[in-house]
Amino acid sequence: MAPKNRVPVITALYLGVIWLATALPLPVILFEFRAISLCGGSFGWYYAKYYGAFFLYPILLGLLCQLSLFVPATVVFRYLRDDKLLTYSILGFTALIVISTAILEFGSSPVAPFQIAPAILQSNSQGQQFLVALQGICDPSHFLFKDKYSEFQSTVAGLVATGSSYTTIAYYTGFVGFTLFHLTLFNIFAAFIYMQKTTIQKYAFLIKDSTFFLFGYAIVLASVWVIFRLTFRFEDSVAFGVRTGYIGDLGIMGLYGLIFVIYLVMFGLGLEKYGQKISMAGQVATVGLGVYLSQTNDAARFFGTHATIANYATLVLVFVGLSFISLLFTVGKVVRKQNL
Repeated sequence: MAPKNRVPVITALYLGVIWLATALPLPVILFEFRAISLCGGSFGWYYAKYYGAFFLYPILLGLLCQLSLFVPATVVFRYLRDDKLLTYSILGFTALIVISTAILEFGSSPVAPFQIAPAILQSNSQGQQFLVALQGICDPSHFLFKDKYSEFQSTVAGLVATGSSYTTIAYYTGFVGFTLFHLTLFNIFAAFIYMQKTTIQKYAFLIKDSTFFLFGYAIVLASVWVIFRLTFRFEDSVAFGVRTGYIGDLGIMGLYGLIFVIYLVMFGLGLEKYGQKISMAGQVATVGLGVYLSQTNDAARFFGTHATIANYATLVLVFVGLSFISLLFTVGKVVRKQNL
């Protein structure tokens, strides 16, 4: 296989490995905690929904986002073969961010109940008492740790020290995967600014007329992750009576908003088809609505612990539908060109 033809394969493997890393925590938590009940279901399913940004997003929308990034990422990877300075800059920046965020997350992040080994919750007296107390989270008004977040954290930390779950390892793996997930999108955006539109078109791959649209759609899909995160923040504040800061999550959302605006200004989809712009505006409006709802109990029906399989399916279908409508414009253009 010629070096040029290996680039799409390398891109697919890179994006695939990242997705697998982010998707790993869900099957692990569901299997490991399958025998423990919480809030009318399994312990694992409850906390998968509670921390939906890390456990559920990769399955619901993460794969679709990675597929949307395949063409733009391939364009950048093809270009990087000819620009060593940009290559080393991206590699150095990525390594710095991954290492620094991993140190912060693994060293100072609050602990979570899913990090406690199931055996501790089932057979250890302190673990059993904690599990009984944890049942109150189903109705925060009767939660024993209401307004006692520090006590909750110290209790969980003590139990984790006694025995840590396999889900903890999967969670850390997924965290690194998510860091690379967001960095990949940012690096593509930075490379596109560096390359400019004419160079991007020169290195265009496969669906050449859709490179910019696919990247814009990936930005929208990636920003939905923050809605899951904001919903977690809201439910956490309801359960513990402590409203934690939103600076980091809102900062990421603001960054995605800025990226999307700059993307429209610089690449704009050419003003050639208003249909695609309208559809993308609809996608952005959907994300904006989700951000608003994340501060209410309504968001929990789609992004939190009150969500159902039907609601998750609806969420996916909305974005798939918007994508399908938008892609019709591009596919139609390609077909018309071939028929000329």
